[in-house]
Parts: sequence; structure tokens; C-alpha cells
Amino acid sequence: MIDVQVRGESGTIETRAEHGVMWSPEPAGLDQLVFPMPGQLLPYADTVFNHRLVSTLLE
Repeated sequence: MIDVQVRGESGTIETRAEHGVMWSPEPAGLDQLVFPMPGQLLPYADTVFNHRLVSTLLE
């Protein structure tokens, strides 16, 4: 399961996904030109997106 958190500059959790997101191999197989950010997720490691990357992720 992927736990989604939004943290402030001090590291405090500002908000989080209530139920998490189930991991599947599909994000790694997405076309990187069309969906550049989901392919960066790793199932057993932390992935951090800064404020500039989050806007790209949301697009």
C-alpha cells in the first residue's frame, strides 16, 4: 500500500490519504512521456515530490 502524505516545511503532516493507495506494477509501466511522475514511485522506498514536482504530478 502507498501511504500519501503532504508535509509542511517543518516536516509536520499537513494532510494524508485516509485509506492509502494499493500498489500495483502498472505505474512503472506507464508511458513516461505522457505520465512522467507515477513511474518514479517505488513500492518499498520513500518518494518525495517538492512543490514544483507536485504541480507536474497533478497535471
